[in-house]
Amino acid sequence: MLIKKLLVWLTMFLYAQISVGVEMQHRQFSVLETTRTETINGQIDWPGGKLERWTGPVLVFISAGAPNDRNGWQLLARETIWADRSPLKELSMALVTEGVAVVRFDNPGVRVPELKCRESIFKHGVTEEIVRRQCLDSRILADFTVEKYQRSIEAMLFYIEDVIPATHGKLVLFGFSEGLMHAASIAERRRIKLGGLVSIGSPAERFESLTHWQTIGRMLELLPSFDANADGVVSNDEVRKGYRKGKGNVMGLDGWLSPHGYWDRQNEGEFKLRLDQAYDAFRRDTDTGVGPGKLEWIRQANGVLVPNINDALWNMHFYGQISPAEVMQELRLPGLFLWGEGDSQISVPRQVALVHKAIKDGADIRYFRFPSRHHLLSKRKDMDWLETQFMPVIARTVLDFLNQASCPRPTTE
Repeated sequence: MLIKKLLVWLTMFLYAQISVGVEMQHRQFSVLETTRTETINGQIDWPGGKLERWTGPVLVFISAGAPNDRNGWQLLARETIWADRSPLKELSMALVTEGVAVVRFDNPGVRVPELKCRESIFKHGVTEEIVRRQCLDSRILADFTVEKYQRSIEAMLFYIEDVIPATHGKLVLFGFSEGLMHAASIAERRRIKLGGLVSIGSPAERFESLTHWQTIGRMLELLPSFDANADGVVSNDEVRKGYRKGKGNVMGLDGWLSPHGYWDRQNEGEFKLRLDQAYDAFRRDTDTGVGPGKLEWIRQANGVLVPNINDALWNMHFYGQISPAEVMQELRLPGLFLWGEGDSQISVPRQVALVHKAIKDGADIRYFRFPSRHHLLSKRKDMDWLETQFMPVIARTVLDFLNQASCPRPTTE
């Protein structure tokens, strides 16, 4: 244990020393709204020199459509285990240390950093006034659609190409979980030419098939793990206790509680039927067509309601037809998947099988499976971010991919 702690300390110390020697620079930007896009506020981090003359690789971070800021934090994190983390900022620093420029941005509806949302919440707690004036614009969130999000990102990508001319046709999009779906959709639309796709915790398959597995197949696989006393019978009490402990990161108990008080081999067929019915109900509830749908509000521990996302994003999960692996194959676009073996959100073996098929058909895709890590490569659980000391490993892995994908080496004047 002592040796392990010393190794972690040494890694962080060396990383800090390397970081000190890097002339890291930052530039904030705003790409203003149009009739078809929302304003995108963000920043570019790069190793130094004149940004306009940068010729090295440029990564663009793309998160899920929820209201995340450029640092990877959202208001709902106040009650999570990574409330004090800035994972996208931390990962950007690790990449810049390796000689990569990074673009990161606040999702539409997130107010600008100058209003100090996060600082105010940590000082005064979550209040309706702070949320409304300093954190989120519920008007934008209520009108949010997948199409508008992706078009807004495209407008930002054109802006980045204007600012850094050498990146034209070479930008690489880095998606986190759902973020890869948006990146792959942008690639497929072909309004902007890209140099590759990178992801952490993202599926290679279509969202429609993934969500079906998450709602039904995964639950059938998970049910035996709720059998606390290993007697072959899963009681409703065991289900409730497992759910409270966060087992399997199950989103709800719909279909899980047995009318008989338990599940066993004799009635497992009925369990699947109930899951099928719950899945069909979810699909009906989120079939919002092309409109934004209803905005979701989540009540915080102190009772304050916080706007989150609307039905348009849930609709993508149940009806999304974009397969990142197929997009990479069709466009001959280099791709990199980074997965944790303990990820219970996407079933890594399912994704690997799909990637192998795409590779066999000519796709240029690489992937890494990290033992004892979860959805966002955390060692703790699926809904946590990778630890800061692990980020240099990921940064070097990504840089190797960029080099192999023929992205130019960084030079400045």
